[in-house]
Amino acid sequence: MFDQHFNDEAQFLEEEVRRVDQELRRFEGMLRESHKQRVQLLRRLNAIHSRTRLLPDEVLSLVFQSIALPMKKYPDDCLLGPKFFPVLLGSVSYHWRQVAWSTPSLWSTLRLDVPKAEHLQRSAAAMLAFCLRNVAFFPVTLTLKFEPGSRLSDIDHISEVLFRDENTRKIRNLHLAHPPGSFLSHCFCPFSQLLELSIQAPRDMGECRSPLFAGAPLLRRISLSDSLRALVLPWSTVTFIELKRVSILSALHCLLHASPSLAEFHFTILDHNHEGNPPQMPDTLTFPHLECLTWSFRPNQFSDLFLRRIRLPVLRSLVWHQNDYGGGREWVSGVHIFFQNLSSAPLTTLTLSQMFEYTRMFPSAPEPSIIEYIYLHTPHVEILRLDDLRESSLSNALSLLIPTSSTVEHHLPKLRAIEVTDCSNDYYLQGGGTSRGYRKILDDHVLFKVVMLLRDHGTEGLGLTIDFNGGVTRVEWPMELKEALRAIVRDGANISVLEKGKRVDWL
Repeated sequence: MFDQHFNDEAQFLEEEVRRVDQELRRFEGMLRESHKQRVQLLRRLNAIHSRTRLLPDEVLSLVFQSIALPMKKYPDDCLLGPKFFPVLLGSVSYHWRQVAWSTPSLWSTLRLDVPKAEHLQRSAAAMLAFCLRNVAFFPVTLTLKFEPGSRLSDIDHISEVLFRDENTRKIRNLHLAHPPGSFLSHCFCPFSQLLELSIQAPRDMGECRSPLFAGAPLLRRISLSDSLRALVLPWSTVTFIELKRVSILSALHCLLHASPSLAEFHFTILDHNHEGNPPQMPDTLTFPHLECLTWSFRPNQFSDLFLRRIRLPVLRSLVWHQNDYGGGREWVSGVHIFFQNLSSAPLTTLTLSQMFEYTRMFPSAPEPSIIEYIYLHTPHVEILRLDDLRESSLSNALSLLIPTSSTVEHHLPKLRAIEVTDCSNDYYLQGGGTSRGYRKILDDHVLFKVVMLLRDHGTEGLGLTIDFNGGVTRVEWPMELKEALRAIVRDGANISVLEKGKRVDWL
């Protein structure tokens, strides 16, 4: 009986061994089949990859560069934008990765968000270092957008990479959004190739007596926006300055330290409340090479000081913002002096934006309106742009171009083109418990003035462009107005009607 027990157990184990051997043979067959499938898949994959190797590396590199769109073509949240584009190419194949990694221009435009979280900032710093390494000696355009509330201690990983001498020397264009003052205070490194600098909304700026970016001898363009105080920047080396939504004191400080070679100066104001004393200015402040000026006029002593002292003998383009803020007649004389001094300048392009007529405050005033005074002292204007004017100001601006019995000559006798933009007035209608937005296009009497103006100048002598920027071009004008416009067009008048920059069938 004992022998029988061992025989039964041995028989059972032998059967189990045979079963396991059978399972192994089945798995070995499956493994061989999997190897075959793997070989087939690799062949198909290699066939696909082989297509990426049809072009020589030099040609493929040129293709990559040609399809890399400029940064402005991508939305802010686009993951396939310039900052990820080379990485996307490198994920296709090993060959593409080799070509992308060895094409410096693909890495020359980088836009990074700088977070406060350390693990995210480490990733951003690694990407910055990776790009600056791959770019070799190709000039770099770098945009850094800092998270609000960050301090230098929060962004030390980015700072450690950026402020290395071998990296700052590669930066040609630098754009900083919401940079903390502690970060800017370290910008004394040798940015020896920096040509363009843009700073938006700097925060927590302390007292700084030495110019930021003093180690940028080639710097030629500076753009500063949303700054509550004047920054000490190397104004004396640049030829292009743009100040957006900054105080007028900052603008005057900039002009006092600007280079005589300044060619363009663009200024839009932060607000119209100013504190402090006017800076010490010479009796005349002359910029012999300034050809383009944008100025936001406000009725205050600072703007008046600028208008009375500035001299622009070669000015060719002027954008004059005069927003709807009240003021006394005492500030108008500064405007008169400014345009009197422009009478001999070769000013050929004039833009009047958001004009507010002071004579509306003094209906009985015998002197010319502000617009008429501007026309009288800008006789060389060839292109007139009327941008976002109020209905009364737009009507006046057009009416003054039509000679009357009391005028012998045209205002702006050399005028050859008028461009009217943002010419819709906003209305907000309520009724029946509902509300809706509505945009009312140019009134009939304003368009009749356009008809008279074109007829008077001769249909072939004056071009007109009207851009309803965001407005609705379907209007119901009187039939006689439409017929008059059609007749002028048939006679050869050049009338272009645009909506958001695209030509539309207006008539």
